[in-house]
Amino acid sequence: MAVNKFEDVLFAALQKEQAKEPISPQQSLSILKELCKGVEESTGGKVLCRLERGYLVNDGQEWRPMIQATGGGPSYVLLRAYVPSSGWPAKLSLYDGPMKRCETEGELRSKLEDFLKGPSVVEQIRYLMTGP
Repeated sequence: MAVNKFEDVLFAALQKEQAKEPISPQQSLSILKELCKGVEESTGGKVLCRLERGYLVNDGQEWRPMIQATGGGPSYVLLRAYVPSSGWPAKLSLYDGPMKRCETEGELRSKLEDFLKGPSVVEQIRYLMTGP
């Protein structure tokens, strides 16, 4: 038994959780990685996209696809996705109202596809494609 009671409590809770099914947000994350790859490929490599880990909040781990012109300059947050440890439901913050809840792979893909068609998103990416 540890001198610090908090250590004992957390250790016991972690042991209990480790006995459960493994944490697997991989399906949601693979879709977000695919989104980044799609941004890079559709721009002929003129825009870079990387998936950056953000804050861990009640809705899950925040993930931010960050876009940047290959010529340099600042990176921009394309959107924010919140992925719980189980992977579902993922939630998207797309800057156009309340967060969008995605229960399945199909829903997540559909909402991301609709987002990419948005005029402000297209304009932002087109601007990054132009050289200095």
